[in-house]
Amino acid sequence: MTSSNPHRLAALAVISLAFAACTRDAPAPAAAPEAQAQAAAEAAPAEPAKIPGTDAIAAVDNTPAEAGVQPAENTIGGVDTKGFAGTFATEGARIEFKADGRYAMTVHAASADADLESTGTWSAAADGKTLLLDSDDKSEPDRSYTVVSKDEITQAEGGQTLRRRSD
Repeated sequence: MTSSNPHRLAALAVISLAFAACTRDAPAPAAAPEAQAQAAAEAAPAEPAKIPGTDAIAAVDNTPAEAGVQPAENTIGGVDTKGFAGTFATEGARIEFKADGRYAMTVHAASADADLESTGTWSAAADGKTLLLDSDDKSEPDRSYTVVSKDEITQAEGGQTLRRRSD
């Protein structure tokens, strides 16, 4: 029985070597999620730069200009946009239009007995009679107001009228 031990040992060694030679290389470990994200970011096209203070990626002058004719100033209800800046209010709502194109709005929510505040940018629509408010909070809907005069605006959705205040 002792004489068969060396043969078994030799056979076992040969089988082990043959099995080791037949096994495939282990697959390379998967890249870490951070490395995959970085590689995807490097492969993705660069996002265009945004205009500071807005979510716009381009500012385009759409005013038709003829040779030698200066384009008209941007106006709202016949008043230049910087001159239109000021505070408009009615019961339960107040909007401050700033000359730099920003706004701050406070609306009283009677159901919650709370004041809700919103900020963003404002601009004149192409028709020159509509104010467009683009909230910084993208979950809030954009708002628009029709300019009745330089001292009065009416909300397009709901018809609420706000008048210029001196405070």
